Amino acid sequence: MTDRLGTFLALLLFIIITTFACNDNSTGSTRPPDCLYNLNNLEGITRTTPEGEILEEDPRDWCPTDQPHTEYGFTPAWPNPSSAIITFEFSLPVDGSTSLVIVDSTCTIVKTLVDRNSQAGSHRIEWNGTNGSGEIVPNGVYRCFLEIDEFSCSGDVQISHAR
Repeated sequence: MTDRLGTFLALLLFIIITTFACNDNSTGSTRPPDCLYNLNNLEGITRTTPEGEILEEDPRDWCPTDQPHTEYGFTPAWPNPSSAIITFEFSLPVDGSTSLVIVDSTCTIVKTLVDRNSQAGSHRIEWNGTNGSGEIVPNGVYRCFLEIDEFSCSGDVQISHAR
């Protein structure tokens, strides 16, 4: 009886430990999936004008609709870098569950811009450089994650508030 109780308690402890270890927020509500992998590949930003014209492109960023592998699109944000409002544009061929979040260098979600079902077509969203509490975020590079059903894409924006 004592051996069974010991085995049961050891198994229970193992389940509790692995549950907490696997819920380290890397895929929970405070971090998007694959966030740490994507941030480790952070090397630059796609620089754009206030009108959205690309000045310098980071090929690892964004997912333009003219790429043959997808009907979904997440075009470079503009202006980038920015000291004020940044505009995001994404498109989807069919209605879908959509999430657009901004994360900081620790993969913590700074702000959720979209969390809803979106209709097919193009969508524009503006971010004023504030966090979920309405406070201005510090200067730095932030990663934007777009997820639409099974599709996902990310890109980087640089915030440079005037001091």
